[in-house]
Amino acid sequence: LVMKFALILQLILYIQNVKTVIISKKVCSLKLYNRFQKVALPSSNINIFRFELQSVTDQTADSTDHHSRVPSYSELLKFALPTLGIWLLQPILSLIDTSVVGINKLSTVAQLAALGPGVAWIDSTSYLFQFMGIATTSLYVNALNSKTGSESKSAEVLSHSLFTSLLFGIFLLAIQFIFSPVVITLLCGKAKESIPYGILYARYRAFAAPFALPTIVAQAAFLAVKDAVTPLKAVLVGAAVNVIGDLLCVSVLNMGVRGAAIATTVSQAFGTLYLLYVALRNLSRANKSPLISWKVLKQYVFIPDFKAIMKYLAFCGPLFLILLAKTVLWTYTTFACSTAGAVELAAHQISINFFLFFCIFGDVISQISQTYLPYFLADMIPTPSTLPMTTPLDSEITSLSSSDDLIASNNAPTNALPTVISSSIESVDTSISSSSSSLSITANSKRVASIEGFKATISKACTLGAFLGVANCAVCVFLDRFAYGFITSSLEVRRTLSSVSPLLMLSVLPHCLMLALEGVTIAIRDTQFHLWLYLNSAILFIAYQTHVRSAVLGARGVWIGLVGFQWLRLFLFAIRNYFVLQQPQYKT
Repeated sequence: LVMKFALILQLILYIQNVKTVIISKKVCSLKLYNRFQKVALPSSNINIFRFELQSVTDQTADSTDHHSRVPSYSELLKFALPTLGIWLLQPILSLIDTSVVGINKLSTVAQLAALGPGVAWIDSTSYLFQFMGIATTSLYVNALNSKTGSESKSAEVLSHSLFTSLLFGIFLLAIQFIFSPVVITLLCGKAKESIPYGILYARYRAFAAPFALPTIVAQAAFLAVKDAVTPLKAVLVGAAVNVIGDLLCVSVLNMGVRGAAIATTVSQAFGTLYLLYVALRNLSRANKSPLISWKVLKQYVFIPDFKAIMKYLAFCGPLFLILLAKTVLWTYTTFACSTAGAVELAAHQISINFFLFFCIFGDVISQISQTYLPYFLADMIPTPSTLPMTTPLDSEITSLSSSDDLIASNNAPTNALPTVISSSIESVDTSISSSSSSLSITANSKRVASIEGFKATISKACTLGAFLGVANCAVCVFLDRFAYGFITSSLEVRRTLSSVSPLLMLSVLPHCLMLALEGVTIAIRDTQFHLWLYLNSAILFIAYQTHVRSAVLGARGVWIGLVGFQWLRLFLFAIRNYFVLQQPQYKT
């Protein structure tokens, strides 16, 4: 009898200290009834099963995740401008090399000419691995937004991405180094004197690949958490090191193109190390460690197994094919225009470079969709109204159950639970039912808010894309005048540019809006359609450009095909997203 009252008193004291206990009706009815049916409790303790239940709605309202709210236009611009700076400063590294080599009095024309093929070979092959940034953003955001084990999942994604990028960086180093003679010789054409300098520059630049690809992954991880300032700082640090290195190696030590390549390689290494340092420092602070701790290094820096790498590559594969298709398409336009003569080819080269510059603005809008939309997706999937719960109370119940034999030895009645306790359980059932109903209503309201926020964010991204498209289109009006004064002095090239400018405007106009919708496709992982669209449109585009080449239609014919390609992509992405948003999980 003393043991019985001691256990009752222990349970009462525990219940009084509990602030919030949510337990399902099944757990209460089965666990409590089955474990206490042998216990005869005094009728004076009828409130033993009356728990203090806190309103789930109020608790949820107080802990609203700031990531899942609809971003304002000012917030999107604060994210977009540093992101734009990141991608605009990347080509500047190559431009700095060209400028410093060009103004050096000891540099020859052959060295300056060699930078063109060298930069084209290194930058184009590095661009193919941008798929790792896209994959890291998507996987990392979804891991952070996971309802269970978000910290371990995000650590796993980041570690897998960094390790795989390092492997690809070593692979890219080997490819760029080995195939530089063949590619540079092909790109230099009749400029035989530039071939040795181009090979020298490309091979030294190749050693930056093991740093360049982890930089892509690290930048994507920062962008996934809506931090575009830190990657911008890293790029600025790299640009500063590049300028100092170019002036030292080229102007002071007279190392020519080799010095320019060394400076760029060292600058990329500095940028990568800065990003990794900031990332590990922030993680150490999150773990309440003032310096980079071994605990953080062990958690985020580890070698994944082969199965994990293959799973990561399976997600990256379609993205790589899409980027490969884009690279082939833009390169093929130059090949299609080459049969029309030097004037047409020069005009096309100027216009396509302007177009690729405007494409950077579209990439920024796509990054907005990829970064902000996944935060809404986790709460948009319907979840059951009842949740399996395991509370500390179970241990107390287990201890009571383990004492059944001792209690039974006191000849306590064990055939049935007293009526007063049965009524108390029914009262608890009623309370839990109302709590479960409140939980269901709260989950549904949160889902509705996430769907509305998801659609509102898409609308804002598309609005920004449309605005930038119009702005870029307006700038293209002055293309021929700008090119004539700063890029070329040929009147024939200017006249050709004047005939191409309207087509360039029509190509630039839908680009940012189209990439906003493409970003939605990436965010919701509609990879099958994404790959289908690019493979089929690439076949049509190459077939048309082959006709342009054989019929000698020149730059205007090439750009007519580009206009059709741009508007076709916009139409298909818009139709696809419209039907996707009609599915039940995207409806309130």
